[in-house]
Amino acid sequence: MKDRQKLHAILDNHLAAAIGKINYYHSFPHSENYSLMKNSVEGEIKNDLITALKICAFFFSRKEINRTLELIDSSQENRLFNAMEMLELVLPKKNHKRS
Repeated sequence: MKDRQKLHAILDNHLAAAIGKINYYHSFPHSENYSLMKNSVEGEIKNDLITALKICAFFFSRKEINRTLELIDSSQENRLFNAMEMLELVLPKKNHKRS
C-alpha cells in the first residue's frame, strides 16, 4: 500500500511539473529567437509525459498506455491525439483533468 501511495505522489509531481512547463512554454513570445528554449522545454514536457504514462501503466490499462507511448515515439501527432482521447476513457478523471 505504501508503494502505491509513493507512486501516486511521484505521478502527481510529474503531472504538476509538466503543467508548469506547459504554462512556461506558452509564455514564450512567438519569435525565432526563442525556438531553442521552446524546443528544450518541449523535450522536458515530453519526458514528464512519458514518465507519468509509465507510472500509470502500474495502475491502469497497460494496452492503451503502451500504445500512447509508441505513438509518442513515432511523432505522429494526429494519431497521438487519438491515443490521448482513448486514455481519457481509461484513466480516472482525477489524473487527466488537472488545471
